[in-house]
Amino acid sequence: MVLMVDMLIIGFVGFVATFVSTTTGGSGLIIVPTLIFLGLTSQEAVATAIFGYMGIGTMGWLAFHEKKQCHYDIALPATLIFFIGVILGSMILLNVSTDFLRRFIGIFTLFFVALSLYNRKWGVEKRAPSSSLKRLIGYLLFLPLGVQNGMMAGGSATIATYILIGLFGQTFLESAGTRKPVFFGRTVASFLILAPTGLIHWYLGLALLLATGTGSYLGTHYQVAKGNAWVRRIFLFVTIIMAMKLLV
Repeated sequence: MVLMVDMLIIGFVGFVATFVSTTTGGSGLIIVPTLIFLGLTSQEAVATAIFGYMGIGTMGWLAFHEKKQCHYDIALPATLIFFIGVILGSMILLNVSTDFLRRFIGIFTLFFVALSLYNRKWGVEKRAPSSSLKRLIGYLLFLPLGVQNGMMAGGSATIATYILIGLFGQTFLESAGTRKPVFFGRTVASFLILAPTGLIHWYLGLALLLATGTGSYLGTHYQVAKGNAWVRRIFLFVTIIMAMKLLV
């Protein structure tokens, strides 16, 4: 009975969190603390959440693909470079202060929030194709982004969004769709590593997987229908909360 109640709780939280944040990222800020509240250790919560995140990756990716918001010509090279960075980040994880990195990402994110508030058309209106130099810089930035993700996953999706908007000229919706395959591969790789460890609570993870998949799919269709201006407001709200959490 207790397990069923816990599954309903995490399912509800997972659905709401991903429905709102499928275009913004940041659902882990709600899901992981909820799992800890239900009695899991921090390691178990993260491992179980990663299993659940595959629902976001599959159904969210499918929904963005259906809406033709995934730009694979950008996503595929970015994925390869990102994975190289993730491997490097995982290798140097024990030699770097993650507290310093967390605060740096928080400040860096707030800088982009200020830039978005200054330029209200940024990410809302489709811009002309970026120059080859900007695209090259954008791809190269996925390397340190992967390093950061390998050391501390929080904040990566937000920074990827700003890279895709600022240097590739994408809208908020396009950036959300384009980064889905980039981060999905990372989620699957992490799951394969964590699955044999015994850290995943499979019943809670399955409830979360179904909830995040449904929430991400429906949330994507809803937010695409609402348009980039709506997504911009949601994105800025979630980003500010995430940045403040990283700084505290």
